[in-house]
Amino acid sequence: MKLSAVLNDADAAASFDKAQIAFVLTDATRDDNPIVYVNEAFVRTTGYARSAVIGRNCRFLQGADTKKSAVDLLRSRIEARRDVSVDILNYRADGQPFKNRLLVAPIKNGVGDTRYFLGVQKNLDADESSVSRGNIDMALATLCERATADVQSILLDISEDADLGSDDEPYSAIQRRLDALQLVYEELRLSDSDPAQSGVNVGPLLTRLFHAIAHDVGPPGVKTQVSVESVEVGIDLATRIAIIFAEVVHAKLTTSFNGLAQGLLDVRLLRLAAGGFRMTIGDDGDAEQGTGGSGGASKIWPAGSPRGKLIERLVDGVAGTVNHATGIAGGVLTIEIPLTEEINAKEN
Repeated sequence: MKLSAVLNDADAAASFDKAQIAFVLTDATRDDNPIVYVNEAFVRTTGYARSAVIGRNCRFLQGADTKKSAVDLLRSRIEARRDVSVDILNYRADGQPFKNRLLVAPIKNGVGDTRYFLGVQKNLDADESSVSRGNIDMALATLCERATADVQSILLDISEDADLGSDDEPYSAIQRRLDALQLVYEELRLSDSDPAQSGVNVGPLLTRLFHAIAHDVGPPGVKTQVSVESVEVGIDLATRIAIIFAEVVHAKLTTSFNGLAQGLLDVRLLRLAAGGFRMTIGDDGDAEQGTGGSGGASKIWPAGSPRGKLIERLVDGVAGTVNHATGIAGGVLTIEIPLTEEINAKEN
């Protein structure tokens, strides 16, 4: 679904593209419903660093002039595990107030119990003089609906089966996967401004994601290089590819180069002449640590490991193939995904 299909004029689309749309995820199964994820737009809007908000209830954003009626409405709907939309006065880290339009939706597990709450926030103090409030409301609601479905798929259908805790801290994995989803949305918005583009271009998407992960966890002395071709896919396939890619790159950077002073991580995306594309992620690290032997091997492969099960499940869902090979140094993961009419029909 293109955002431009919701925003019916150029001014509205331009305004929404520049808007500060913040995402917040809270854990409904823990005492006091604490925050487990916020995106960069939340950080920019509120002035609070991620480390300062994870584990806290969202009420710290309230202040002296926050209306009790808004708080009561929010609390009652959350307690009832229902959607809610409310305008509420919040406060930044520096004490400055701002009006916030907040949409909250429950994320349910396979038996219908609420596992998380997803909040989508829009700073209403931003300049909206060129766009009607109705168009912004419609776009925000559509984005919330789309994000709720995507988050439910990522966190419930995939992550809980993968037994996240055995690989790394569960909330670190949540952050990584939702950051990947955020980049998919950003690339989707960029496609709306290009009439020649009908989907998400995974080439620049993977490039941005690669550099973001390498910046966060790349060991000193390890070089990275990326070579990608332009491949357009639908948003659902783009989301799967981004999650697969984030998991493999993160695992290789955090396990393959332990104790090494230098190394190389190489990423390639190639369009296949027969249709579809091939993605390869290779390293020249320690095979015993990262991919081929004991120790760090379970972090990425074989298929019985949490990440291996996750990758295979995502690839199988789009009729793709995944292969892993090791050598004298390091290993290469190769994933091929066809772009068949059946898959494109599911995508769109």
